[in-house]
Amino acid sequence: MALRDYITGPLNLILAQLRALCDAIDAALLSLPPARTQAQLDALSPKPIGVLFFNTTTGKIQFYDSTKWVILGEGSGTVIGVTPSATASWESDHGVTGSPASAWQSIDGTVTLAQASGSQRPAVTAGAFGSTVGLTFDGVNDYLTVATKVITATGAATISIVFKTAAAVTGPQVLVSQSNTALSNDWFEIGVAADARVYVESNVAGTKHTIKGATPLLPSTVYDLILCFDGTDYFLMVKGKEENPITIENIGAFDWFGRVGGTSAFTVGATLTSGGAQRPYTGAIARVFLWAEDLTA
Repeated sequence: MALRDYITGPLNLILAQLRALCDAIDAALLSLPPARTQAQLDALSPKPIGVLFFNTTTGKIQFYDSTKWVILGEGSGTVIGVTPSATASWESDHGVTGSPASAWQSIDGTVTLAQASGSQRPAVTAGAFGSTVGLTFDGVNDYLTVATKVITATGAATISIVFKTAAAVTGPQVLVSQSNTALSNDWFEIGVAADARVYVESNVAGTKHTIKGATPLLPSTVYDLILCFDGTDYFLMVKGKEENPITIENIGAFDWFGRVGGTSAFTVGATLTSGGAQRPYTGAIARVFLWAEDLTA
């Protein structure tokens, strides 16, 4: 029945129809899945199997199938975004000390990225990501790091990075890396290349394996990057779209962060080598999430 049908006819009939409409609306509201964040859903114990929930983190309706969260209408795939198995994660509106930032603590409080030098600290920029602050790196010498091997995975794994480009997109610039700081040529990094495309590079004593995405990044634009590794090759998404084709720039072995050994450093905003910080990033970073699994599997 169209809405206009409720406002025609005798008054008593109109009132009866309005009551029926209100009852229908109430019933519909009661039938909506309860809203929860992904973190709240993961915290449910036991998780109710088959019960629909609206995930405010992903903006989708999902249910638990006894082993994983499944998005309604998207088959048996796990929810991509935040999963219980995240090994480490940072968000710019959580755990940031100082302005400019001297430290950035992971959400679970176990890993803190830091910068001892005041002149090399990223700015804390209000509204860099809508209503969310961002950490803005100057492209000269800003970075945050921790002297440990944060990512130990060498097989299947995933990383998600939310970042914003500067007014001019140049490169190469590093978003996230893990490196051997005692050497000049041992790292794994993800960043923005000189042609404004996303690149992934592993350097093993000078033998590089480098791939690039297909999409040139625009200036002053927010991007969500997801890179998955199945133990054999990479799957790259930028702003929710698969980067296809992926271009191989240097031919070497497909690797992951955990391959890097020695005197390890995990760094946001640059790559640390024996020669210091290399390829510093110009722009803002809001989020880095890591998983020890391929989320596309």
